[in-house]
Amino acid sequence: MRNLTIILFCSIIFAAVFNGCDDGVSGGSIPGPERFLSEQSPYFLSGTVTDGKGFPLAGAEIHYMFTLQMPARTAFRIPMKTMPSTQIGFSMPVAGQASLKVYRLGTRELVATLIDGVLQAGNYTATFNAAQITNGFYVYQLITKDSFIEKLMLLNINDVAELVKTTPLARTDAEGKFRLPQSLFGFDEMIKVTTERGPEVVTTAMIDSIAIVIHQSGKLPLVQWMSINKNSNMEHSYILQ
Repeated sequence: MRNLTIILFCSIIFAAVFNGCDDGVSGGSIPGPERFLSEQSPYFLSGTVTDGKGFPLAGAEIHYMFTLQMPARTAFRIPMKTMPSTQIGFSMPVAGQASLKVYRLGTRELVATLIDGVLQAGNYTATFNAAQITNGFYVYQLITKDSFIEKLMLLNINDVAELVKTTPLARTDAEGKFRLPQSLFGFDEMIKVTTERGPEVVTTAMIDSIAIVIHQSGKLPLVQWMSINKNSNMEHSYILQ
């Protein structure tokens, strides 16, 4: 089984086996331009990937890993549940058009369409399968005639061999370069984690550090941890042997 953790931030109703909670965004049916703190960041992480001889590598796949900063009293005693998918539950008070989609935080790239059509009044559960999705923050967005709701999910695969099998965040260009908006790393998001021990065990975490993971067929993946500077652009060089 893949060592993948989905942290579901405060589902519309608590339908996930393993979930956490933040306030998310809800309100009218018209979405605003910026809804989470990290999406307001104007900065980027830029990188250049070369081989052992200094030649640029085109088409190298870019992922990232992260660690969470958690209180010392809980960091090592609370297990997180591993699973490849989660369920998102919601209610329709009256029949009408409903849209439930998953986007990547920051870039707002559409990742999955779970529901898009007319539903009758009632309770619904949609399954989000993250088997082919790389690490990071994702937004699930529910739009109905009378509501607009957005919540966060955090996906974490800590096995590099499994991570590089997923769809990457980006690929290097002909000059071996890539650029990622810092907004997709979720640096400013407070993470309230409920673990498999039950809803009574809740702790708050933040992204503590990140590593860029670079993969190209025929080469060993590179995992390079880096210091975070979320108040300016970051630039790094990477050598893939």
